Parts: sequence; structure tokens; C-alpha cells
Amino acid sequence: MCGISVIFGKNSSEFKNINGLVNDLKHRGPDDMTIKKISPNLIFGHNRLKIVDLSDKANQPFSYKNVSLLFNGMIYNYIELKKEISSKDYRFQTDCDTEVILAAYLKWGENCFKKLTGMFSIVLWDNRKKKLFCVRDRLGIKPLYYLIKNKNLYLSSEIKPLRKLISFNINTKVLSDYLIYSLYENKENTFFKDIKQIEPGYIYEFNNDNTYSKKKYWSLFDVIKNKENSSKKIKQNSVIEKIYSRIDEIKTIYSRSDVKSTAFLSSGLDSFVLTDLLLENDKNLELFLSFGFYSNTKDEISKIQKSAAMKKINHKKIRFSCEQFLNKLKIVDLQQESPWGGPNVFFLGELLKYAQRKNFRVAFNADGADEVFGGYSKYLLPLKFKFSKINKSYFTKHIDGTITDSSNIIKEKFIKKTLNYSKEISVPSKSSIHNQRYLDIVYNKLPRNFRFSDRYSMYNSIELRYPFLDHELIETSFDLKKNNLINDHKNKILLRKLVRNYKIKKKRHINSPQTEWMYKKLMHNYLEKIKNESPIYEDYFDKRKTVDFINNFFSLKQKNSFKLWQIINLDLFLRNQS
Repeated sequence: MCGISVIFGKNSSEFKNINGLVNDLKHRGPDDMTIKKISPNLIFGHNRLKIVDLSDKANQPFSYKNVSLLFNGMIYNYIELKKEISSKDYRFQTDCDTEVILAAYLKWGENCFKKLTGMFSIVLWDNRKKKLFCVRDRLGIKPLYYLIKNKNLYLSSEIKPLRKLISFNINTKVLSDYLIYSLYENKENTFFKDIKQIEPGYIYEFNNDNTYSKKKYWSLFDVIKNKENSSKKIKQNSVIEKIYSRIDEIKTIYSRSDVKSTAFLSSGLDSFVLTDLLLENDKNLELFLSFGFYSNTKDEISKIQKSAAMKKINHKKIRFSCEQFLNKLKIVDLQQESPWGGPNVFFLGELLKYAQRKNFRVAFNADGADEVFGGYSKYLLPLKFKFSKINKSYFTKHIDGTITDSSNIIKEKFIKKTLNYSKEISVPSKSSIHNQRYLDIVYNKLPRNFRFSDRYSMYNSIELRYPFLDHELIETSFDLKKNNLINDHKNKILLRKLVRNYKIKKKRHINSPQTEWMYKKLMHNYLEKIKNESPIYEDYFDKRKTVDFINNFFSLKQKNSFKLWQIINLDLFLRNQS
């Protein structure tokens, strides 16, 4: 897990900026920092976090013959790929996954990216073709941002280094999706108009005149569509067997590392199954992390269940207060770089800060099990779609069943700017449950969580892994019928069959304390300051309507605080741009 910095183009006088880019990413890779000029028009910078092959020989950039490479992420099947590459094709000098990518490219060309299982951002220079290739993993777990300025292409693993090179200009399309539909950034766009991101599942080819082309190497939309258009009928028993077989492989290959690992542990089925599976193979797993919070609503610390093997592992439990959250708002906002998801982001970041102090370098997260195996009761409800499209207002309904307040506090002038933006999204399936799972994976829940978790994990120099988000597992899950996913009495039906000693049968959604904390006096006082003065009133929110909304929130005792959090979030975001 690392930090990538690149400047590519004809204006080499700007190459001095590479030092700033690399220095801003020290937290992503504290073990090595290297800057190397690859060609007259290209300079690479890299910050390394040592996870696999701890020797200095595995430092980046990697170069061999006419190819140079930067990589951020983890290729879980690197050992298997290495066996496919003979000594005639390539003579390996290290035991790291980075070198395997380079060797795979030399053997298979651009087709090599389809062979990679894992999370990755890759920048590769092919001197024979005079092309710079930029690639992200299928789901977009690992970030890669770009900016074109002064005849140069700038690339970075985070927004902050690029943000320092330009004046602030907000992307009104992304902001309107956030304010109106509760969506965060997706696809190529970010909250910054001039800063884009390499799109997941695509290969970008950049020329040194800043022109580029891109081609798709993977799309979940296409995977689902092709399955439904196929005349081949697959028996459910075969699908289930394939899923269990893949899980058996996952618990082996996702455990690979040369450093100590930790795992988030909650009271839920997902983290229980994941940690129980990992303990079968991962000899480096030495710590569990759990958060709780001080509120009238019970947190889940007392409800956490453990197997016999899990009870032997050290378990750190930390409860957090509203005061702690409020005191860290600005710091977390700066880490996140864009609007973010509230208290849970803070909690998880603090847990990893503790793990970092104890010299842990890898952490496991059970995110994705709900989407893959059918964990949300909303999946039982029919999704209204017409002509294979759904309205973005679908995203205003949250996983706990509450809906974002529909009060319109946005300025008319800003609304007029966004009238031409599309309100619809295409869905690939005839099945309601498959479409809802697809939307959570590609558009809503997971993409936002990837950005949140990348920042709070890498800020603490820890690699965060998602075994349930293996692309082969996801693809196969779309062959499952509804009765193998969820029914009125049970969710994640197949996942539950993996464990016999987990007692809770129905999913319990443990809400964040966000809404309850909003009613505390110190949060009330914080909002009073925003009511009186805030940059949100300059272009985006109508002050009178916003003040009325805040007052009504407290008088009506509302159960969903997302819009109130949007007000706080946008205020933080705009203040941190000055």
C-alpha cells in the first residue's frame, strides 16, 4: 500500500512540483520515498508502505527494459500469476506483488490487468509505445486522481497534493447529487471541478500532449447483463458450490503479508464469519478492534460474539464521546478531502490509530457481505424502474429504513444550474434485488466507503483489505436466486451456513449515534454558529430556509439527521478550502 505521484508532459520546468506531491503523501508510505525521472517528459514519485517482501529491493518505481511501473494496492493472486510466468519470460529479483505486475504486462500486455485479483492503482510507462497507462481495480477500492495543468498531466493517490496546484472551483454536478440525492462522487468526477479520478475498471492511455483514450476491461453492469442474456442455465447447487469454493480460496490468498494484521470486529455476522475464516490461515492476525459510543442508545460492544479461536486474540474496545467527535471534526474533514460520512468514519480512524501505534500494518474489513449475500431488508422491497432506469431519489432512502428529509433549503440560483443534470441511472437486471445490490456496489454505499476508508486507513499507514469484495465472488453472487439471498425471516442465507456457532438470526442495524448526538447542547451550540455565519450561504443554501430547517429539526425531534449532517459537512468542506 503506497502513494503515487506523477508529472507527465512537455512542460518539464514544472517537474519541481514532484517534491511537494511526494511529501504530501508521506503517511501513505513512511518506509521509503523515491523520485525518479523516467524520460524527458515523465517523472515518478513513490511512497512505500512495506507489506509483502520487506526488502529495499522491492522499493518503487520498478523498471525493466522499456517498462516502468508505480503501484498502490495488493495483488492477492501474485503467487499464482508468478507461476504462470516462466523464467524465459522474466527473471524475478524480488518476492513482491509489484514486480509480478510488471512481468505480467511484459508477457500479456494490457490483458494482464484482467488477470489481477485485488485492489490496485497502477501507473505504467511503456517506452516502446510512448504511452502512459493508468489503471484502477474493478470496484475502485484504491484511488488515483488526475489534473491537467500547464501542458502537464499530474497524478496523485490523493486530492490534497493536486488541490495545492489550483484555485478552488467546486463541481456543481457532484455537489447537487450530494445535496439532492444523498450521493457522493462516482465515476470520473470529484467535488473539485478540475480534479478527476481514473474510473474503476478502465485502462487510460495518456499521450504527452495531455490527450487520452480509455477502454473498459471490466464492468459489473456488463457481467450481470451477459448472465441474463445467456441461454445457459446454471443450477443453484453449482452456484452455491462455486461460492463456497471461492471463499475457501479467499481465506488463503487474502491473508498474504509479511507483517502483523488486525481486524474490525462488531456484533454482526459479517465480521464474525470473516475473522473466523481468517484465523484458519492468517498467523499474523493478532488483534481485534471494536468501537462503541456514549449515548442513550446501546452500542454493540457487549453483544460481540466470539468463537473459541477468536477468544485467544487480543481485543481492543474503545468507546467515543460526542465531545471527542466534535473536537476532531476539522481534522477528519482535512483527511477526507471531501464531504464524508459522520461519526463512524471518525471511530474507525481512531481504532486504526491505536493499531498503528502497536505496529500493525494490515487490517481486515467485512464490508461488502451485505451487498454480495443479501443483507438489507430493503432488498425485499420492489425497486421501481422503467425502461431499465431508476430515479436518483432512490438513494435518499438509507439502509436503516429512514429517508433523507425532503425539505428544500437550496438556493434557487443553484438549482437552476443543475436542472439539465440527469436524474436517472441505468440498471442491468430484470430482478429487483440484483439491481439494488448493483446500485449499492457501483454507485452508492461502497464507492463512498472506499474513499472514507482509504483516507482513514492510509492516514494511519495501514493497508485495509476487503475479502468479501473479491470480484469473482461478486460475479458469481449474481447467479444466485432470491431464495438463496434473503427472505422475510432470514438474510445472508448462504453466509449463515458457513457458521454454526453464531446465534443471532436476524440482522440488527446498529445506528451511528449521530442523530442522538445532534440533540446534545454542544452540537446545538455548534449549529448556532453555522446559523449565524457560514460560507454555505454564499452560493448553495438559502439562509432563512436553512435556519428554519435547523430550528424545526430540534423542535420536531426528527429521526434522520442526514440533511443536518450535510449542512455541517458542507460548512466544514468550504471552510477548509480557504
